[in-house]
Amino acid sequence: MSTETVPQTTEQFFHPVEHRILSEYFGVEPPDCARSVSVEQQLTTYSRHFISLKPDESTDPTGNDNAVARLLLHGIQARLPQWASIHLTTGEINFGRDLEGPKEKHISLLPQSAFGINWADSAPGISWPEEYYVTFVPYYDRYVVTRSQDSPDTYGYCDLPIDHFGKDVPLVEGIKSVICADWQEQRGNDQARWVECWSSGSPIGFAVPDRWADEVWYDPARILTNLLEDNADTSSTRSDVLSQKEQEAIRESIEYLPDYSDCY
Repeated sequence: MSTETVPQTTEQFFHPVEHRILSEYFGVEPPDCARSVSVEQQLTTYSRHFISLKPDESTDPTGNDNAVARLLLHGIQARLPQWASIHLTTGEINFGRDLEGPKEKHISLLPQSAFGINWADSAPGISWPEEYYVTFVPYYDRYVVTRSQDSPDTYGYCDLPIDHFGKDVPLVEGIKSVICADWQEQRGNDQARWVECWSSGSPIGFAVPDRWADEVWYDPARILTNLLEDNADTSSTRSDVLSQKEQEAIRESIEYLPDYSDCY
């Protein structure tokens, strides 16, 4: 590869304002070109040529995180989850996600799709999608895993980084560590398991996220209870219906199962 295409200085990687945002997120000292960039300067130099803090982000504890996600996902924002509603009388269309205009790119970031899930269906046609992407950030040599939803209803923003890992960590291993840690935290806050995997990128595939979720929300009592409920709804003409003796054995097993909730 010709050295003419490879960034030779820190400012060739990112604009100083973007360096300030990224270094704060990663918890490292900013490069020399960004040391003098303050929050006030970020707001007053807001430009269509680079990503910077927006006024509503400057006082929000997760505002810088959202700026990081916007920076990493800017090139694919049109592919991210989008919610929309149409007013039946006026025909006005409201969107959950605002798309930003083109930016002057110092380098092209390449977010990779990990997979996408649906947390729940709260009503017919109303789902709660979440897409996970992983993006390598040069100069900082970190992979960042982000979450994207179709509106800011849940987290205050459509896009946020979850966590990051080093370039020496195997990609799938790093993605699993970040996402499963997030799921475990949500499980501890009584978040139910998501209901389906909607999309998946290489090299994870569709089956892997289900296995990861089963590890996080492992609950033998729930599994056996669901088995009994499914059996109750099954036609008695089917050969796989549980006998009364089998049902009693399952109920007895549930009674003596340990509580796994403290394991996470």
